[in-house]
Amino acid sequence: NEKRNGVRNLGAYSRHPNKASDQFDIEFNLMFDYRTDATWATMKLEFDNNMGLIGGTQSNISLERAFMGFRMYEGDRFTIDFEMGRRKLGYTFDSRLQFASFMDGLLVKYNHSADRFGDLYIYGGPFLVNEAKNQYAFVAEIGLLSIYNTGLYAKYDITDWDTKKFKWTLDKLRFQHVIHQFMLGYRFVPARLEKVVIPYAAFLFNSAAKKLAILENRKDNYAWYIGTSVGEARKRGDWAFDTNFQWALPQAVPEFDFA
Repeated sequence: NEKRNGVRNLGAYSRHPNKASDQFDIEFNLMFDYRTDATWATMKLEFDNNMGLIGGTQSNISLERAFMGFRMYEGDRFTIDFEMGRRKLGYTFDSRLQFASFMDGLLVKYNHSADRFGDLYIYGGPFLVNEAKNQYAFVAEIGLLSIYNTGLYAKYDITDWDTKKFKWTLDKLRFQHVIHQFMLGYRFVPARLEKVVIPYAAFLFNSAAKKLAILENRKDNYAWYIGTSVGEARKRGDWAFDTNFQWALPQAVPEFDFA
């Protein structure tokens, strides 16, 4: 029922009569997970089609996840892992505002356990954006969990999309993003609820943004969000929910990665 200036945008007698106002999908997800002592692999194949004899589809298939990994080193306090293949950025990296796009590339994972200061991890690697233009991007996340044996944790993410020079203005604007995100959260279990509760907050900004005439010659390049999650859905009978408030300006996150 979306309208613009009093005129319907979807459905019959609208601006876009070929776009249904009531949409019905049929979806099937096929998932595999394998693991040995030092190697693993995971895959998710999604069949997502529009229903209907007229206008319905039968061949929409998406390979949402397919990667393999192996443990390069395992010590008393730390491990180093390598993973290669495809995943959503949000499968590994933490944000409510970004990481909706695919990561087709290499991921290096370093985990270090310290009794006093907390558990440190560093995840990151390069991934393909456009093979026709030899374009790559880079992402990394550094996190410290259970700081001083409490539920406090901190995370920093950097996502560099601005890795190639473009002559065309639209490509310049699209990939003119080097995003820094800072997150703080606290994980605890209230006695009465007996469920994990995590209040969290994050601030992010795009350090590659330039002043634009369409933005009255200023940079609108930051965003923030705050929220709380309750519960974890890990096995049969579990429940969980998350609620958050987000504030994002136009240059904070690229539209193709906006979550």
